[in-house]
Amino acid sequence: ANGAVLDYVDAASAGAPPAWVQSTRAVADRASAALADNLDQAVTRAPLVPPRDPRWWSAFAVLQWLLFAAVALAGWFFFLRREAREDAAHEAKEAAPWTSA
Repeated sequence: ANGAVLDYVDAASAGAPPAWVQSTRAVADRASAALADNLDQAVTRAPLVPPRDPRWWSAFAVLQWLLFAAVALAGWFFFLRREAREDAAHEAKEAAPWTSA
């Protein structure tokens, strides 16, 4: 990790005055010394089990499925109604062919 940090600092400070390069390298060297320990501590503090979802998520999921079902049923009934109208118009046309233009 130390080498990667120093490589990054060298690339970031390229073209800067030599005093700045030395200063940033010194700060990066001190910071990267504690990097591995800080990463280890952060990993050990991370919870192994994710927190439980709030209860309202379940209620919202049920509501979402009910809304989806209502929209699907409305679409299906619209389709059936349209088909029934077309069938009735077709039957009326067949029953009285002389009335069509």
